[in-house]
Amino acid sequence: MAKSEAGIELAVVVLVVARVVLPILHSQAGTLWREAAGVVILTGVALFADFQGRKQLLDHLKPRSSMSSGILLGAVTVPTVLAARLLQHQRSSSSTEISQFATDRMKFEFWLAVACSTSMLLYLVSFLWKQKPSRWWLSSILESSCTTVLVLTTFWRMSSVGATDGAVWAAVYIVGGKILFTRVLETFPHTGTVGEVMLAVQGIVLYAANAVGTLAADSDKEADQAVVDALLQGLILGLLAMPVVLKRLHFRLPSVFGRLDDHRIPEKQSRIDMYMNHRARSFYLLLLVVVLAAVPLWVGVVTGHVLNPVTWTLRFVWRRPVPRLILCCYWIVIICSPLPHLHRISHQKLVPKILIRKYYHVMIVFMFIPALLSDARFLQLAFGIAFAIFLVVEMIRIGKLPPCGHLIERFMVAFTDHRDSGSLIISHFSLLLGCALPVWLHAGAGDRPLAAYAGILSLGVMDTFASVVGFNFGSTRVSPNSKKTVEGTLAGIGSMLVSVFALIVVLPSSARPAGVDGYLSLVAAVTGAGILEAYTLQLDNAFIPLLFYAMLCL
Repeated sequence: MAKSEAGIELAVVVLVVARVVLPILHSQAGTLWREAAGVVILTGVALFADFQGRKQLLDHLKPRSSMSSGILLGAVTVPTVLAARLLQHQRSSSSTEISQFATDRMKFEFWLAVACSTSMLLYLVSFLWKQKPSRWWLSSILESSCTTVLVLTTFWRMSSVGATDGAVWAAVYIVGGKILFTRVLETFPHTGTVGEVMLAVQGIVLYAANAVGTLAADSDKEADQAVVDALLQGLILGLLAMPVVLKRLHFRLPSVFGRLDDHRIPEKQSRIDMYMNHRARSFYLLLLVVVLAAVPLWVGVVTGHVLNPVTWTLRFVWRRPVPRLILCCYWIVIICSPLPHLHRISHQKLVPKILIRKYYHVMIVFMFIPALLSDARFLQLAFGIAFAIFLVVEMIRIGKLPPCGHLIERFMVAFTDHRDSGSLIISHFSLLLGCALPVWLHAGAGDRPLAAYAGILSLGVMDTFASVVGFNFGSTRVSPNSKKTVEGTLAGIGSMLVSVFALIVVLPSSARPAGVDGYLSLVAAVTGAGILEAYTLQLDNAFIPLLFYAMLCL
C-alpha cells in the first residue's frame, strides 16, 4: 500500500513537470530546448534513483519517516522553477546587452541547479550499490567517473552560455553540494526526507553562487534593490556559517573544563553552567561580529558603499515612514495578539493542533498581500530579516543557550507535529520561505505579476481551506493511507480559484490572462497545485509554492 501511495506522488510530479516543460519546448522557436531536455533527463535519472532507493535509503540515511523518499520531487523542483523563470524572462525582455547578461546569468543558475541535483543523485545511486560489499569498489569508481564527467560537461556548458568565470565556481559548487548533502543527513537525522534535504542543499548552493556572482560583474539592479540583496546575502550566509565557526571555537572547551581544579568548581552542575555561559557569550559575540562587521564589509564589496545595516534599514523604513511604520505595527499586532491564547489552547488540547497551525496560514494572507500590493521591496527586506531572526532563534533553541533557550524550546514544541521529529524544527522555516521565495524570485520581473503571490495563495488560502474543510467535513480519502480528503482538495482548489480571480481585479491589467488560453492555463496551474498538495508525501509548504510559481510563470 505504501508503494502505491509513493507511486501516485511520482505520477503527479511527472505531470506537473510536463506542464512546465511542454510550453518551454514550444516557446520562441524552441530556443530553450536544451533546458527543457535537461529537465526531462534529470526527471528520468531521479525516477530511477527513487525506484531503486525507496526502502534502502529509509534504512541507512535516517531521513524523516515517510512513505516516500521524495527523491524525484527534491531533484526536479528547483531546475523546473528556474526553467520556467528563464522562459518568463526571455518573453518579457528586449534584446539589449543588460537583458542578455541577465539571460546568461539565469542559464548559469539553471545548469548549476541541474548539475548539483545530478551530483546528489549520483551519490544516492552509488550509496545504494555500496550496500553490497562486492560492488563497493565498482560503485566508487563509477561515482568518481560520473562526477568528473559532470564537472567537465558543466564547465563546457557554462562557458558556452557566456559564464566562463563562473565555470570554475560551478565545479566547486557541484562537489561542495554533494558534501553538504551528506553532512546535513548525518548532522540532522530524522529532520527531513531525502528530497527535502536535496531541495535545501540546492537552495543554499544557488544562493551562495548568486552571492559570488554579484562580485563577478556589474549589477543592473537599482541602487536600493542592490543594497537589499547584498545586505540579505551577507546576513543569511553569515548566519549559516556561524555554527561551523562556533564548532571550531568550542572544539577544545570540554578538555579545558575537564582540567579545572575541583576545589575551584566543586560541583559538576557548576561546570556545566559555566560551559553553557561561555558558549552563550561566544554565540552572541559572533552574532554581533556578523551583523556589525561581516555584513557591512560584504555590502561594501558588492555595492562599493560601506554602511551600517541597522542604520540603513531604519533610514530605508523612514523614506516612506507612514505606510511602512503602519505595516510594521500591523504585523506586530497580528503576530503577537493571539499567541498567548493559541499557546494555552495548544497545551490544554482544546482544539486539534492541525487547526491551530492553520491560524498562521491565515495570518500570512492578511499580513503579506497588502504589503506585496503596496510595497514589494519593503516586503522583500522584511522576509529576509524575518528569516535571519528565525535562524538566530533556532540556534539559541538547539544550543539551549541562556537566558531564553529553554523558554523557546517549550514554546516551539507546543506547535510541532510529526514533521518536526528531528533536532531541527522546520515548519516555521518552510512556511516563511514558501511565501518569500516567489516574491524574491519575481523581483524585477516584467510580466506575470500574479506569480509573486504563489506562496501566499497556496499556503494561506488553498492549504487552509483544504485542511479545515477536509478535517470537519471530509469523508472520502484521496488514497487509503492518506488523511487528506477529496472534499478538502476540491475546497482548496475552489478557494484558490476565487482568490486568484479576485486578485486579478486588483492587480494591473498586465496580470490578466490573455484570452481563453490564458484563463485555461491559470485554471490548470491552480488545479495542478491542488492535486500535488493532495498527493505529495513531502513537506508541502516547501514544494507547492515553488511549483505553483513555475506554472504561473508560463
